[in-house]
Amino acid sequence: MRTLHTILCLLTINVVLVFCAKFAQLYAHDYVKDGRPVDGPFPSSLKNMPYMCYQAPSKGPCNYMQLAWFFDVVRRKCMRFFYSGCGGNENRFATERSCELFCNKNRRI
Repeated sequence: MRTLHTILCLLTINVVLVFCAKFAQLYAHDYVKDGRPVDGPFPSSLKNMPYMCYQAPSKGPCNYMQLAWFFDVVRRKCMRFFYSGCGGNENRFATERSCELFCNKNRRI
């Protein structure tokens, strides 16, 4: 029973992660083009941030689930996501603090 529960949990998490990754790509599409911001409902001060901070979170193709952080350009804060352990993109940080320091330098932590 425990194995079945574990399998069901992993399947559920994978479905959620795939949905969230697809949603994140749609969510960021209107604000980012080629890793650079386009005109959007955010202050022009955000346009000076490093390009990787504008990338939608990408979990990568592997099956490992590691907690990581990405910068959400619309919310202007770092958010959690699960990284698969390989692939993905550069908008991935080991800690919330490192994410905030790199992408959101104007915010005090």
